[in-house]
Amino acid sequence: MITYIQEVIMTMISKKWKSLSIALLLAFSSLPLQVSTLPEVAAAAVKNDISNASLSAKVGELGQIEELYINNNPANKQGKPINFVLPNTTSPQNGTQHQWMGEMIFSYRTGASGQFPDNRDGFVEVDTNKTLAAGGSTQYSTINPNNPYINKTASADGKRVEVNFIGQNLDSTSQRVMKGFDVKSVFDMETHDGSMLWEITVKNKSNQYIEFGDIGLPMPWNNKYQTLSDTYDDRVTVHNFAGADSGYSYAIRTSGEGNFMLFTPVPESGARIEYVDYWMHEAGELRAADTFKNWTGDSGGWYPGLNVLYIHSKDIQKTGRGYFTDASSLVLGPDESKTYKFKFSAIRGGDNTPQESAQSPNNSSISM
Repeated sequence: MITYIQEVIMTMISKKWKSLSIALLLAFSSLPLQVSTLPEVAAAAVKNDISNASLSAKVGELGQIEELYINNNPANKQGKPINFVLPNTTSPQNGTQHQWMGEMIFSYRTGASGQFPDNRDGFVEVDTNKTLAAGGSTQYSTINPNNPYINKTASADGKRVEVNFIGQNLDSTSQRVMKGFDVKSVFDMETHDGSMLWEITVKNKSNQYIEFGDIGLPMPWNNKYQTLSDTYDDRVTVHNFAGADSGYSYAIRTSGEGNFMLFTPVPESGARIEYVDYWMHEAGELRAADTFKNWTGDSGGWYPGLNVLYIHSKDIQKTGRGYFTDASSLVLGPDESKTYKFKFSAIRGGDNTPQESAQSPNNSSISM
């Protein structure tokens, strides 16, 4: 497979970049071959661009959605497109405690059988953030290109990026690091409806059974408000609804202009939004510690704070704000895996086809 990929790359890159392409091929040849069966090229830069007729996105080296745009949407007063996710350069959120969109939080426990108690005893919370930090990639601008806990590839057609978060062994003593399981995250623009499909695959690679009490998706939309003008022109306002299979999250420009971004589960895959956790810094809150202070609602200058949408929420409801009485979990036996699917969609008035320009009559968010 490596030989085929080398040929593809060399036909795409001019002679003056041959030295760079050779270096990339050498780096790619050291990556695990199980990442994908499709011909792909190793990511050459910090981020990869993918797009279709409706959306454009950039996926960063931490596996995060770095930028997300609606194509042909009205621009801001500076003539620039609106990024619907919180920019990775936002201070102080761009520190080592990053929780960018596309990163994930898990709470899990292990056992010799697939039978686990109804209580929450033994759950340990981990995240992709600290998993990558253990390999030397501490923030979006500090990346270890040889990080053993992440594998990232991009398709040559600009439609797909695959990120593999690789867990350590169960006996690891590292804190907040994934152990005994891997997670594959795929962002795919090759869809029939113009959406960006996000596939999340959790795989148990240990010899134990693993119960995932929580699988959480941090959703930092671009709703950190700086000034009145900035808020109106550049930012979005967000609404979340936890309704299990009917759950959703959407972000609409504060000015009301143009289309808005809708995030929904694909129920047929088992994906759901059964719980939303709002991070607060108040005494008694789960995220009150300084570890999370830049992401909580009343610290770090970001008053909405981080919202985390949960596919499973058996453990996180210890916050005391649980309103879904049938909180679920996922149990995987050795070598078992589960794939969830979500969609980011540009919501328009009219017939929901991609608009031709920012002045298109279809470029209007008149209803859900």
